[in-house]
Amino acid sequence: MIIKTRITINPYTLSLNDSLKSSEKAVAIEKIGNAHEVEKKEITTITRVQKIQRILSICSAVVLVIIGFLFYSRQKLIAEKRLALKTHRIRNGCARNRKR
Repeated sequence: MIIKTRITINPYTLSLNDSLKSSEKAVAIEKIGNAHEVEKKEITTITRVQKIQRILSICSAVVLVIIGFLFYSRQKLIAEKRLALKTHRIRNGCARNRKR
């Protein structure tokens, strides 16, 4: 026993199915495009944040170097004043001893 199936194709049904598939594809493409735009904006934002972080790091390093230099200069100045004071005391002490 052989069963034969007859397939009938309605041209209106085919065009309706095609238009539904086309609209589904258009929606999918639009979603992909929107997702791509969002990703692009996120990447741009991340890049900007990284640049700002890099600039802040460099500025912080420069400020630390300046503070270190100022601290070093201050300590050197204090040491020079102490040495000058000791030298002055020694000279004055020697002068006092000579007078006696």
